[in-house]
Amino acid sequence: MSGLPPTFVHVGSWELPRDDSIQIAQKLRRAGSIAALKVWEGMCHSWQLFAPMLEEGMASISEAASFTKIHLKA
Repeated sequence: MSGLPPTFVHVGSWELPRDDSIQIAQKLRRAGSIAALKVWEGMCHSWQLFAPMLEEGMASISEAASFTKIHLKA
């Protein structure tokens, strides 16, 4: 897990792989990699597909863009 590029993890609290997503972000951090994790309460798998009809979908996409911009400049 060390040496991997910065990783951005958004997972819905209703998703089956929620716990796996949390664990992978923790493992990345322990290995010294950058890992951003956010669990979105009440969201199902791929809720971003409902943007722009769903405010949380737009917010998730916006946060992903911000994360990418920050880490592409490094």
